[in-house]
Amino acid sequence: MVSPKPKPKPKPKPKPKPKPKPKPKPKPKPKPKPKP
Repeated sequence: MVSPKPKPKPKPKPKPKPKPKPKPKPKPKPKPKPKP
């Protein structure tokens, strides 16, 4: 006899990982505009 396939167990929902705080991006230094 063929054994009945066991029903797949429902996967537990993964706990939401705490989002890491975004690191403040260093402000780009303004390039000096060449004087005409």
